[in-house]
Amino acid sequence: MTYVISDIHGNFNKYEKILKLINFSDKDESYVLGDAIDRGEEGVRILKDIMNRPNVHMLMGNHELMAAETFLAEDEEAEWERLDNMEEFYV
Repeated sequence: MTYVISDIHGNFNKYEKILKLINFSDKDESYVLGDAIDRGEEGVRILKDIMNRPNVHMLMGNHELMAAETFLAEDEEAEWERLDNMEEFYV
């Protein structure tokens, strides 16, 4: 079976519940359509889980893109500017 999930936003418990609810197995495929991180506290845990499953594939969402841009900022001023721009999404 093929499944599609999106907008997990760092909520590992709900992510895990969904996988249990659908009885996700090694025979299944899942596509995470971005926004696995941000807002919730366990985004990295979700990313690690996705990376450890050969049958789970992820596309980058705008929240992953914003995080990558912040981490790859050329200097501290650029990093702060990107962080300030991220606030627009949450206000």
